[in-house]
Amino acid sequence: MISMLSQEFFELNLAFAEKMAALVGQPLPDALFEWTHCYLAFGLGREFYRDHPLWQDFLGGLAAAQDRAGFTYRFYLNHYRPKTPLQHAFGCFSYDPWDGGRIRLHFRDAEQPQFLPLSRARAPVRKAELKALFADVRANLPQAQSVVGGSWLYHLEAYRRLFPPAFLASARPSPDLETRYLTLWGQFLHRDGSLRLDSAARFRRCFEQKNTPSEALGCFPLSVLWLEAPLDVFYTHYCV
Repeated sequence: MISMLSQEFFELNLAFAEKMAALVGQPLPDALFEWTHCYLAFGLGREFYRDHPLWQDFLGGLAAAQDRAGFTYRFYLNHYRPKTPLQHAFGCFSYDPWDGGRIRLHFRDAEQPQFLPLSRARAPVRKAELKALFADVRANLPQAQSVVGGSWLYHLEAYRRLFPPAFLASARPSPDLETRYLTLWGQFLHRDGSLRLDSAARFRRCFEQKNTPSEALGCFPLSVLWLEAPLDVFYTHYCV
């Protein structure tokens, strides 16, 4: 599970915001709000209030900072709070009940340090976690009807092989670019929050050379895919 983010990760976010600000023709604060993970990293919630006092404190300090990345990282450390335990967690997977009888599926790296969570050797463990998760859904949420997933991970065969074919067949590009979320930015992170230097460097070289916002956004190596399928598909697949 990613617990702490690195300064290099914030440097990448800032560089992308600066590029998007120039391409879109917007102030840097607006670009940081719209195109980076900073707001969520500071623990300010998912309502995204531009006038949130802590967000305004950050923007004021950033404007006066000579080292923007250093200031951003220090601000993050000063406001970081450990994530609360997930309520519906089963190993690397968890879920949230959503409106409309939907279940939102989540993945986090909760594997033991000596194992890679998506290795072929650990696939039976991941499937057992999913079986337990959907058994819990069946026992406790009889009104639930469908499962929703959204992540860049659905491009990876190592992740895809854990799920029912009918769920995978529903994959579509996200209607939202997800530029505020780790569902997109997480592809640049190791499990310890450090930056994947090679992929981050390729991403940065790519967007620095682009001349339009859409071209720069196209530099993310993997887009976010959204999927949805009836719960019965999962009950059958995992023999729940």
